[in-house]
Amino acid sequence: MDEDSFIRVAETQLYLATSPDVANITGKYFDNCKEVKSDGPSYDKETAKKLWEVKHLRASQQQHATIKKRSITIFWVLAGLRVGFMLTLFSMLTNHYNETFHSGQNILAATILLAAMT
Repeated sequence: MDEDSFIRVAETQLYLATSPDVANITGKYFDNCKEVKSDGPSYDKETAKKLWEVKHLRASQQQHATIKKRSITIFWVLAGLRVGFMLTLFSMLTNHYNETFHSGQNILAATILLAAMT
C-alpha cells in the first residue's frame, strides 16, 4: 500500500467517525469517503453463515480456555489458602494443647482435629 492509499483510508475513516451525513448508516462499505458496493463474495449468504459458525466456534474455544485457566488459578489459590489455614490451625492447636498434653499427644490431637475438619 502506498502513501496515497494510507491517506485515502485515513480520510475515509475520519469522515465515517465524524460526519453527520453517515451517523445513522451501518453495515455499508465505504471507499474514498463514498459508499460503494463491496465485492461479490461478501453477498454470499452461505459463505457468511460458514464464517459466522467458524467465528462462533473459535470464540467458544477461546472462552472455554480462559475459563479453564481461571478455574485452575482459583483452585490453586483456594488450595493455598486451605493449606495456610490448616497450618495456622495446627500451630494454634499445638500451642494450646502444649500446656496440657505431652508433645506426642498434642500432635495426635491436632492431627485428629484437622482430619475431622477436612
